[in-house]
Amino acid sequence: MASRDDILLEEAFEQKPLSKATFLRLLGYVRPYRRIFRLNLLFTLLATASQLVGPKFIQIGIDRYLIRFSSAQTAFHGILAVSLIYLGNLLVGCFLSAAQVKSAIAVGQGAMNDLRLAVFEHIQRLSLNYFDKTHQGRIISRADTDIDSGARISSWPAR
Repeated sequence: MASRDDILLEEAFEQKPLSKATFLRLLGYVRPYRRIFRLNLLFTLLATASQLVGPKFIQIGIDRYLIRFSSAQTAFHGILAVSLIYLGNLLVGCFLSAAQVKSAIAVGQGAMNDLRLAVFEHIQRLSLNYFDKTHQGRIISRADTDIDSGARISSWPAR
């Protein structure tokens, strides 16, 4: 059974919002993935720009080739050209969105794996006295919960 102090400590951390210090500490786990993170930001910006420019192509197609046109053949070729450009934009946007998701997953999973390793190494360094006082199930549960929440890593007891 968990001690009263352990339960009170855990409840205090559950109610505590993410502090700046904890955020910066967690940000340290993302640092090794800076390059991929920057690529992710670039992919996000380009995918957003691609999505935003799509309606402009539709506007050009309607305004230039459906409302004001000199001949049916000119309108057909204009609509065809704008449609192909729009389709190309959709394909580029799809590729950029997929690359953005893939890079976000790479950064997130890499950081989580590093965090898991850090928690495991920390558990290995704890004194035997800590393991005498705390049940194994509680240690495993806290490690799993802390890693999944990503915000409570600072709640681990000091060495």
